[in-house]
Amino acid sequence: MLELEELHDLCDQAESRSKSPWDKYPSSADLRRCIDESENLAGFAPTVTEEVAALFFALSFNAGLLGDAAGQLPGRAFYQQAGVNGMYLMRADFKRLRDMQDEIAAGDKTWEQVRDWFEAHLRAR
Repeated sequence: MLELEELHDLCDQAESRSKSPWDKYPSSADLRRCIDESENLAGFAPTVTEEVAALFFALSFNAGLLGDAAGQLPGRAFYQQAGVNGMYLMRADFKRLRDMQDEIAAGDKTWEQVRDWFEAHLRAR
C-alpha cells in the first residue's frame, strides 16, 4: 500500500503538470482517511491486486475530499502502486480505468465490482 508521503508526492507531481496552481490541495487527514479506507476494503492479507484496487476505489470514491487532485490522483496512485508491484493493464483497459473512476465517484460501482474488474484485467510482468 502506498504511504501518505507517497500520495503527497503524487499530488505535487500532478499540480506541477497542471496549467494553473490548485485552489484546493488535499489535506494529510483526507489522504490518510483514503488510505485507511483502502486498507479496510482490502482486508487482512490482501493480494497485490486487492491492494491496488482498494486504493483506486477509495481515492475515486472520496473524490470530494481530494480537491483539485480528484481527477488525477486515483490514476497516478494506481500506476505507482501497480508498477512497484510489477503489475500492469493492457492498453485497451486505460480508458475503462478513467471511466470507472467517474462511476465510482458517482456511486455507480461497488467495491466488489471494481475488485472483480481488477482481478480480471491486472496482469503481472
